[in-house]
Amino acid sequence: MAIAEAPPTYGASPKRAVFVTGLEYGIPYDQPNTRILAELNLGRDLFPRDAPHSLVIWLPDYAVTAVAHYAPDFWAWRSGVFEFETSEAERSADLEQFTGDRPWSVLTNLTPEARLLRRRQLESLLDDYRNLPDDPRVTRERANILSDLGNVCATSQDHSQAIAYYQRALELYRQVGDRGGEATTHNNIGLVYSALWEKRKALAYYEQALLLQRQVGDRGGEATTLNNIGLVYSALGDKRQALAYYEQALELTWQVGNPGGEAATLNNIGGVYFALGEKRKALDYYEQALPLRRQVGDRGGEATTLNNIGMVYFALGKKREALAYFEQALELTRQVGDREGEARTLTNIGGVHSDLGEKGKALAYFEQALPLRRQVGDRWGESITRFNIGMVYEALGDLAKAEEQLAIVVALDEAVGHPDLANDRAALERIQAKRKAGSGKR
Repeated sequence: MAIAEAPPTYGASPKRAVFVTGLEYGIPYDQPNTRILAELNLGRDLFPRDAPHSLVIWLPDYAVTAVAHYAPDFWAWRSGVFEFETSEAERSADLEQFTGDRPWSVLTNLTPEARLLRRRQLESLLDDYRNLPDDPRVTRERANILSDLGNVCATSQDHSQAIAYYQRALELYRQVGDRGGEATTHNNIGLVYSALWEKRKALAYYEQALLLQRQVGDRGGEATTLNNIGLVYSALGDKRQALAYYEQALELTWQVGNPGGEAATLNNIGGVYFALGEKRKALDYYEQALPLRRQVGDRGGEATTLNNIGMVYFALGKKREALAYFEQALELTRQVGDREGEARTLTNIGGVHSDLGEKGKALAYFEQALPLRRQVGDRWGESITRFNIGMVYEALGDLAKAEEQLAIVVALDEAVGHPDLANDRAALERIQAKRKAGSGKR
């Protein structure tokens, strides 16, 4: 806690103090050099004028250090720094409040602002553990905080920082022999690599998690990991292998009574049948998943399933029905701050409008999706959106812009190992040939 004191006003009424809390929420633990500290430093002369009282600023240690380093002129005005040790009871209460085995949807359903607040709270809690002795209980609790920080960063699409926190947690879980924590962390690292479309690396982490979960008898965790392995095989195009893993997972979700996991698995099985061309069967699985998503309050998962139902109706030629489902999904993705899901849904809505011949409207949706794809580092999804943009430009007769988009698509396909590489390269060559023949806009 640092105190900056205003000059005394003689003959005034009894002195008052202004207490400031929560400043640390604007000072990231890993990147403390923020704009708020620069403004604090530059505006130091305004405090006596605007707040002619003593300022008592409550901060965790890391934030005090950040203020001293990045707002040195403001720091020089302090009249004192007083330290208060966090009691074990307070630390335990914070640990129970901010960490724990919560469904992933709890984080995905938070707004971006709420996730940022959760991250700052966890960082502050981690700072409280910095100088504690390394006994097994403290080490495990520190690992749990790091793991939860990884979860917050992962659901915020801050993938590199998520991996950094998970790796630190993994090391601590190994130190204390916590194979359950180690398994969960392996699974979570796999999720991040899968989101980055590094599928083979994700698979390696999932397989390590599965081995540990079977060793400790964690059937619920095993079901989650089997699901995730299925997702990897599905993304790699091996649908039958994916289905085999999903069916193992579904049986385990029934055994342990996990409706959220059951919903996710039913949704994934629907995805396999859709990819195999069995659209009615896919719709049946999606419609089983949807009420379970709503039952457990998983709005992000609900959006995913609505999106998938929309895809089935689109494939069946029922475009207006598809659009209605996509629009429901879009609203939910925005409510929960799921930028990746929002981008996917915008691309799907654009696809419907394109198919209806509304090319200008389609382009507007694709162009909303594209920066979101790039923000979250979804190069696979970026390839899909750019391909659609290219097709719209071709339909509008602007072959130069179509070629520009398709060239980027091919480069992205090559980078992520996209299974549509050959088809996309053929589309690029076709457009290049049309331009060479003198067709299209000049």
